[in-house]
Amino acid sequence: MSGLQPIRAIERGVSVMRALETLGAATLHDLHNATELHRTTLLRILLTLEQQGLVRRGMADGLYRNTFELRRMTDTLDEFDRLAEIAGPALGRLCALVKWPTDLMVRSGNFMEMKETSRLQSPFMVNCDEVGYQVGLPITAVGRAYLAFCPDAERTEILAALGKTGHPADHLAKNSRKLGETLKVIRTQGYAMRDNSYLGGNYADSSFFDDGLNAIAVPLKAPDKVLGCINLLWVRQAVPAEQFIAENFEDLKSAAEEIVSSYLAG
Repeated sequence: MSGLQPIRAIERGVSVMRALETLGAATLHDLHNATELHRTTLLRILLTLEQQGLVRRGMADGLYRNTFELRRMTDTLDEFDRLAEIAGPALGRLCALVKWPTDLMVRSGNFMEMKETSRLQSPFMVNCDEVGYQVGLPITAVGRAYLAFCPDAERTEILAALGKTGHPADHLAKNSRKLGETLKVIRTQGYAMRDNSYLGGNYADSSFFDDGLNAIAVPLKAPDKVLGCINLLWVRQAVPAEQFIAENFEDLKSAAEEIVSSYLAG
């Protein structure tokens, strides 16, 4: 290969992907510092990589990340990242349709964790919780939807663990009979809502506060497991729950079915 020269544009593209692999998620400024490439050059590279499906920009935080397609080559991406990548466009379309924001939440041990959200795309002002935000299982809409539809053995394991945590968000797990009745209703109606005692808050630091919101959630049901849950959030004083559910439940359910179908097809 004597006399041949490397293609500089490809070298720059690879340097960006390597920087994202190290950083995990990055702003344009982060990538500029990591690669020392001019910002205009970086934007052109990122646009090209996005068009090729190798880099994506998160709706929730605007950060750049390598996609599952790229990371599948290096086997460093977990299935929750793949789920977020698949769910993102569906969440965006749902938000454009109903205007209210929606989150993708997955189970992470004893809590649910946000993996993607359309909150920044919604015209309505709600708390802009970020990817990684944690909420409890027995009291939140997404947590209850997960508990209601996950396999029996997994539910038993989760409730046994929650009964030992001492976390204030897990107190309902100790009343297995009452919670069991609630989960049965959820399975019948197809969606979950927040417990009346929960008004908002972060599971990670036990900070509870009234966020002014209400929520409904549905599961992402695969044949043998629940992949996660998606919700719809709204300002509870703006729309009565019965009206909101009547107007938006079918759209939320359709979005969940779309996400699962795409996930299983891939």
